[in-house]
Amino acid sequence: MNLYIDKKNHPHIKLTVFLSSKPLIVDCYVDTGFSGGISLPADLHSHFKQDAYTIQDFEIGDGSTFSSDVYKIKVQYGQTSKYLTLIFTPSPDILVGIEFLTGFKFTLDLKNFKIQLE
Repeated sequence: MNLYIDKKNHPHIKLTVFLSSKPLIVDCYVDTGFSGGISLPADLHSHFKQDAYTIQDFEIGDGSTFSSDVYKIKVQYGQTSKYLTLIFTPSPDILVGIEFLTGFKFTLDLKNFKIQLE
C-alpha cells in the first residue's frame, strides 16, 4: 500500500528516494503545513553525497525556527518522478510537503477514511 491513513488518522505515502548510494523506499507523513519537498532524518545524510545549494530558515509547528542546508533529490511515486528540495532534520520522521503535492489532486477524506493522489 503506497498511500494510506494510519491508526492516528495521519496520511502516509511511500516514495522512492534516490540517495547517492542506492534508491531507498521511505514511508512519509504527508504534511500539508510543510511548504518544502521532503525532509529526511539526519542519520541518512551520510548516504547523500551532493553539496547543498542554499541554506533556508524553517519555522516548525511550535513556532521555533531552524536553519538547514537545502539539497535537490529525485523521488518517485508510481511512474511519476520529481526533483524536490530536501532537508535533513534531527527528527526520525520523514515528511513530504506541498512541493511534492503540487501538480497532483490530493484528497484526504476523514469521514470515510480514504486518501487519494491523482
